[in-house]
Amino acid sequence: MVNWEDRHRTVRMNLRAHNDILLQQVNILKSMRKVLRQSDTLEVTSAVSRSLRAINSDFGR
Repeated sequence: MVNWEDRHRTVRMNLRAHNDILLQQVNILKSMRKVLRQSDTLEVTSAVSRSLRAINSDFGR
């Protein structure tokens, strides 16, 4: 005979564990997105800086 109370408890524990894993994955993805955003900002800043240097060197000639 199936003990439904034990079965329900097990299912709830498994769902909680899966939920915890999903939350961790979401947090990792958010962190990765933040890092990528910072990286993009640095790339744009670097590109603008290079462009300004090129413009300044052209005017300096």
